[in-house]
Amino acid sequence: MERENGKSAWLLGACFITEGAIPFAAADPFRIIPSVMAGSAVTGGLSMACGATLRAPHGSIFVVPLIGNPLLYLLAIIAGTVESAVLVVALKSAHRTRTVTVASTVGLHARPAALFAAEAARQSIPVTVGKPGAEPVDARSVLSVLTLDVRHGDEVVLSAGGTDAEAALDALEELLQINHDA
Repeated sequence: MERENGKSAWLLGACFITEGAIPFAAADPFRIIPSVMAGSAVTGGLSMACGATLRAPHGSIFVVPLIGNPLLYLLAIIAGTVESAVLVVALKSAHRTRTVTVASTVGLHARPAALFAAEAARQSIPVTVGKPGAEPVDARSVLSVLTLDVRHGDEVVLSAGGTDAEAALDALEELLQINHDA
């Protein structure tokens, strides 16, 4: 899906239309938004440092003839774009997933779902849960977890990113391997 959205997003980005980034930011806000902010700061800082000026209220590739120091301005944009891309790749590579089989005879119904969501909420990082091949949901939301209709023996995919990802997944996996009806 990201590759499909990326095909149109690059053209929108070249026109400085930021709406092309919305599907990416909505799908993964904790990695995309900080990366884009850092890249934008690099671009803005370099543009100011090299004295690039823009005599149009809106930028894009279409106003390059109106830019003072256009080559340096374009290099600043390239540097910011590279910065954003490097950060996204680095942050996504710190992302961990784990497939777990649910042991509870009642699956993730009512009490087990509430215990699971409470444990996810105790984690220092956001965690998602979903069935393989399906859209994941926020593991901190008991209602979202219940909508997955997870039953005994179903596999779920846990996903978290950041330095505490392994510990968070360990805690949630341990909870899923307990028979809450025993």
